[in-house]
Amino acid sequence: MRCLVTGGSGFIGSALVKELVINGHQVKVLTRLKKENFISKKILQDVELIKGDVRDLADVDKSSRNCDYIYNFSGIVDSDAANSLSVDAIETEIMGLQNLCRSAKKNDIKQIIFGSSCAVYGDNSGMGALLEKNSVQPKSHYAALKRMGELLIQTYSAEMELDYLIARIFNPYGSNQPKNMD
Repeated sequence: MRCLVTGGSGFIGSALVKELVINGHQVKVLTRLKKENFISKKILQDVELIKGDVRDLADVDKSSRNCDYIYNFSGIVDSDAANSLSVDAIETEIMGLQNLCRSAKKNDIKQIIFGSSCAVYGDNSGMGALLEKNSVQPKSHYAALKRMGELLIQTYSAEMELDYLIARIFNPYGSNQPKNMD
């Protein structure tokens, strides 16, 4: 399987990249960073790093060419930037996803996997375990952007016949965890 991982040099994306490589998949990583950040040195030689930006359709088209799957984990994790609805956060989440959907159609991608967040559920304390069928009630700008991304990919799927999966990630934890995620 040939995969493009956006945000693949970040905390969650790099863990995914490692698992994909270990399982024998060909992996490309589209990243704005000038370095590999959290990608393990052990697998770096097995990863194609592409410096670019999901907000640039040409970068996304080029990066997703000859891929089977796109894993979208690009985003702004700085809570101040995300929660102030900075232009960077909005463009990365929304324009970036739009570009990924367009490129997926153009490059005949089998499926887009969208990294969302449990934050879309809002404050559901006292309701027991959260289930996918629970209502979504975003309580932060970050959560609202993630929910907008979910709606956008669902809409593009209906319009362009794209296959997608939404992963609402709960409280990631592990080695290389950024300080702002403690």
